[in-house]
Amino acid sequence: MVQNSELLAGKVPVVATFIVKNELAADFEAAVNQIIGPTREEPGCLYYACTKAVEQQDPDHTKYVFVEIYKDQEALQNHLARPDIAAAIANSASFLKEGTEPAITVLNLVI
Repeated sequence: MVQNSELLAGKVPVVATFIVKNELAADFEAAVNQIIGPTREEPGCLYYACTKAVEQQDPDHTKYVFVEIYKDQEALQNHLARPDIAAAIANSASFLKEGTEPAITVLNLVI
């Protein structure tokens, strides 16, 4: 078995969380669908998925978590510099629970 540390060594993992109003969930997913394909085709993108929390703690909102892995920091910067990604992040506010914003976390491998 390949160890996780071998899979992620030198890579840049990212998680991005969005708490979306339930009545706008379908629209959010449609917007995400527009960026998934081009993102997965980026040369430095090794993994990109939009997931939805199985157990929702808030009955009026849905938690979406993007799980992303980039080849290196430059690949992540190239991703974030794409105009459609910048626009998607900026426009995400219209889908979000009041008082929340996207939580984007760049990770470092520990073990």
